Amino acid sequence: MDSVKKVEREKRIRELYEFRAALGELLAVSDAEERSYSGPPTIVSKPGHHGDWVAARAKVDRLAARAAHTLQAVGVGMSYKPAGTMQTVAVNPAASWATMLGDRPMFSPHDMDACLNQAIGALEANLGSSSEPTRAPIPGARHVPTIVVGIVIGAGSTVAGGLILWWLGVGR
Repeated sequence: MDSVKKVEREKRIRELYEFRAALGELLAVSDAEERSYSGPPTIVSKPGHHGDWVAARAKVDRLAARAAHTLQAVGVGMSYKPAGTMQTVAVNPAASWATMLGDRPMFSPHDMDACLNQAIGALEANLGSSSEPTRAPIPGARHVPTIVVGIVIGAGSTVAGGLILWWLGVGR
């Protein structure tokens, strides 16, 4: 069973690398088209590379679903604040990758790369964890936090209570 999990994690890591490579191929045949108004440029194909650009975009589209699934499974995402609001929304960058091409991108290619790196790191960190033996808890350890918290609260309330009484003038 552990070998199946390890193979699945390795497959997911490969899929994230493939998605990153496909996105890099798309950006390699892309240019930034400046707008007449302020704002980020729109990403378009380089002159003479429209066919390559369309093929690269289709490849990214195909790989995005698997990458989005992996990012969600690992728990990696971004917060996005839409213009004109005070609220943020959770966004899966792989599922929303195409916004990088438009005039209102949710995130930059650098943000996407950071998310992919985090997901790959999380998966790589878990590759060996399933084969490690489970350790039994230390006997009596579950009572230690309760005892320590009780002592700290007791000392704090005594000190605080003493300060309040002193401030009120009781016992002077």
